[in-house]
Amino acid sequence: MGSIGRKRGVLRSLAFLVTLVCSGAASREARAADGTLESAPFRVRIPNNEVAQAVARALAGADRLLAEAACQEVLTDFHDASARTLKEVLDTNDVSARGYLRWIVFSDGRGLKACGSKASLAVTEPGSRVVFICPTAFVETASGNPEYAEATLIHEMLHSLGLGENPPRSRDITERVRIRCAAPAAAGLRRGTSIGAPAESQTAIKRALALLPRRPQQIGVVDAEQETRPDVRERLAHVDAFVSKGRPVVYLTRHSEVLKGAQAGSSIHLYMLAAIIWHEMAHLDGADESEAQRREEGLWKRFVVEGRVDRVAALRYLKLMDERHRDR
Repeated sequence: MGSIGRKRGVLRSLAFLVTLVCSGAASREARAADGTLESAPFRVRIPNNEVAQAVARALAGADRLLAEAACQEVLTDFHDASARTLKEVLDTNDVSARGYLRWIVFSDGRGLKACGSKASLAVTEPGSRVVFICPTAFVETASGNPEYAEATLIHEMLHSLGLGENPPRSRDITERVRIRCAAPAAAGLRRGTSIGAPAESQTAIKRALALLPRRPQQIGVVDAEQETRPDVRERLAHVDAFVSKGRPVVYLTRHSEVLKGAQAGSSIHLYMLAAIIWHEMAHLDGADESEAQRREEGLWKRFVVEGRVDRVAALRYLKLMDERHRDR
């Protein structure tokens, strides 16, 4: 989100103060060679550790995206107020997109009216080198949809380079970033996920996958009753899904009540199945159980915020999810 309307003066004052505090570091970084700057730390100035870590993770992802030539094309899609492309703005400053990302100060936007909307993850003004993070919304989105959080930070970088808003609309800017910068992921989605499942499970699994920010390489369905080892059969009887070390597969269990509910056409069970798959995908990414739980809950909260699931039922399930995690 760029322009802040009536609160613009307040935001600019806060940005000035933050910039003033960080001016010494900014001057040193501005004089650094661009190659050195691209390996410099990000300037996250947020006291809350959870929020700061979420922003740092998203910045690392955005940095990886900006290293790709396809992603950098977004800089020629937009212009500043003097009709220069944002690529020309970077060239004038003799800095790369990745280097410029490290010039920006990411500060806590808690309390700003612009952060009052659940749809606002971050705010800034055209030309400002301070981006204010809306902590609650950003952390929830970064947990459930990290790719969107990364696209949001690139979106705000474009405003920092001078891009205005309305026009273009905020959602159109983000969509353009996602198109330009998510090419590898999009190619993966076009190839589709390999699904090894009985015919009665195929439709439900495909519908659940369509709800995810990205999809796993493979999905399999296993029948615990066919497992000959009693100890393994017993463990499988108590889980909805699992992964196996060294295999890029999310396994669902055929007896899972969540899978059965999704197969029967239950909307709430379909979204539950998507969140469970997302949890296991976190493990495939190398996340421990705590991080996988955080991502699962983040996606579920996003479903609630977007009104995709019945709020009462969704909050009950969120409570059960929290209790289940604490019991592990």
